[in-house]
Amino acid sequence: MFWDDAAVLLQLNPLAANEQILVRMGMSFISTDQACSNAEAEIPAFDFDAVSQSSISSFEGILNRIRVDTTNVTDDVLSLFYSSVSRPKYII
Repeated sequence: MFWDDAAVLLQLNPLAANEQILVRMGMSFISTDQACSNAEAEIPAFDFDAVSQSSISSFEGILNRIRVDTTNVTDDVLSLFYSSVSRPKYII
């Protein structure tokens, strides 16, 4: 089961209007130590805005490869497609 394999699960209380939580995480199929090493190697200086913009640019670069012919396709099917494409687990 997924919960048996999870390294962390966060449950946060609602934030006040001016509060923020910034998170940097690493992922590894090997170990938690490797996940921490990966996070340090991939994002050595944590600048949320820079990391966010870099991620958006990378994601858009991948999504821009997709072309959709919407001829005879219902709005429900398009909505399902785009919502599915925008939530990938891993993009390689």
